[in-house]
Amino acid sequence: MGALLAMMGMAAAQTRTVDDRSQPLALDAPPRRVVSLLPAITEMVCELGACDRLVGVDRHSNHPPRVQVLTRLGGLDDTPLETLLQLKPDVVLLAGSHRLLPRMQALGLVLRVFEPRDSADTERMGQGLVTLLGLGEATWQAHLQRQTEIWAELARQLGSKQQGQRVYVEVGEGPYVAAQSSFIGQALGRVNLQSAVPGAWGAFPRLSPEWVLGAQPDWIVLSANAPAASRRPGWSRLQAMQAGRVCVLNPAQMDTLVRPGPRLAQGVGAILSCMRAQTSPS
Repeated sequence: MGALLAMMGMAAAQTRTVDDRSQPLALDAPPRRVVSLLPAITEMVCELGACDRLVGVDRHSNHPPRVQVLTRLGGLDDTPLETLLQLKPDVVLLAGSHRLLPRMQALGLVLRVFEPRDSADTERMGQGLVTLLGLGEATWQAHLQRQTEIWAELARQLGSKQQGQRVYVEVGEGPYVAAQSSFIGQALGRVNLQSAVPGAWGAFPRLSPEWVLGAQPDWIVLSANAPAASRRPGWSRLQAMQAGRVCVLNPAQMDTLVRPGPRLAQGVGAILSCMRAQTSPS
């Protein structure tokens, strides 16, 4: 972290950084034409005030609204490389899991890779973007201050009886669930909740229905696009189901929760709002 902060003080005439593959990257000047192929990166670029540099984004980048008019460049495995080359980007921002990364390297594109799985990765992504884009330390500190205030306010919203309760957060078909070591699990910890899934199992392990029945989480959080809890075999035996402690998030809310970007607090806030509604006196 200290090395990154030191590099932020370098003259804008040359930008040097290292991505999540430990690959060095040097540009003669901060990039002006930027392509982002991950929604969390897109949102962070805009949060840091550099939205006007984006010339193309992946199909899932939908926030802020201004990015929806940019050239769309597919997903993790179907980015149209010809279209990407036509945009003449100074740099392409993408996840290390992008299946076409080797082909992009072979084409000579300048790549900056991020793999935000936990809060430390997310912070490194933000600092890396500040350095790469030549935005300066003040920009980063202002972002951190905003986030600190938002999270402090959220933590105050949790009732004393809900402190430390265990939450099952399903993030994808499988089902894949957010563990304590994931950025979602760590975000829950910031508001005095905890993921029901041990962190040692990986950030987003695939779990069986039997495990959920044995774990008996205090709360269930599902996407509105996922199979309803009431239709899942055996889930009627979950105490959370019996007590009505189930939160179903709409697609917009899930977007904020499953993206390790500046709107993550909104996703956690949606969970807290549901918890208050489900536990308030009728």
